[in-house]
Amino acid sequence: MISVAECRLQCNLDQDEHDFDIWFEQVIPSAILAIQNLINRKIYATQQDLDDDENAPGNAIVFNESLRLGALMLIGHWFINRESTSALSLNETPMALDYLVRPYRHMAGVA
Repeated sequence: MISVAECRLQCNLDQDEHDFDIWFEQVIPSAILAIQNLINRKIYATQQDLDDDENAPGNAIVFNESLRLGALMLIGHWFINRESTSALSLNETPMALDYLVRPYRHMAGVA
C-alpha cells in the first residue's frame, strides 16, 4: 500500500539513500494498522481485494489518498520521534493526521 520510496520522500531523504529502508519496511504495516485502528475500519489495498474477501466487514474501506498521506505523515513523525516523549520533549502526532483520517472513522451504531 505504501512503498519505501514514498517513505524516503516523506522523510526528505534522497531516493538513493537506503540506510533506513529496513526500518521503513518494519513501520509501514504498523502505520497502516494504526490508521485502521484509528478509523475502526478494515483497510483493503484495492477494491478488488475488498470484493474478493467474502468475509469483509460491511464498513471496510479501500486505501485512498487521504489515508495514504495520513500513514506517511505518521511514518514521518515516527522517523523524527523514535522514542517516547518526556516533559522536556513533547512531540504530538501531527494534527493534520486527524483531519485526514477522521472523516473515515466508523462509529458503531451510526449509519
